[in-house]
Amino acid sequence: ESAVEIQEEKDENHVDYLTPFLQNVHDISAITLEEAEDARDECLKAMKERLLERANIIQCRLDEENSLLAKKQAAFQRNRDHVEGADDEFERFCAEAMFRIQILEQRLSQHEETALQKYANLDQKLRQDPRLTGLN
Repeated sequence: ESAVEIQEEKDENHVDYLTPFLQNVHDISAITLEEAEDARDECLKAMKERLLERANIIQCRLDEENSLLAKKQAAFQRNRDHVEGADDEFERFCAEAMFRIQILEQRLSQHEETALQKYANLDQKLRQDPRLTGLN
């Protein structure tokens, strides 16, 4: 690959996490300490909100799966006079539901483990970003 292609690929993969929060800065080359702090705080706040939103989505899906499984189990217990093959269908449903619940629990656990690290990484990037020179 040529140097131009490599640079274009890097540009496509690069996400500028700070630019949306620098919209209110009048002169980026002469950013004040207050403007730099505001931009950093807003960027970190947005990251925190995204991480919390993702955790809430996973938790809601997990709650829905648990609720659905509980309803099916209650309905199965009420209907003791089972139809032929209902036991197999119920067992298959339970196995699939437990699989989905296990996956959601793993996703939530993994998200909780990585969320703090993602937040800390962004904070470190912001502290090292040359556009926020007032913070260094």
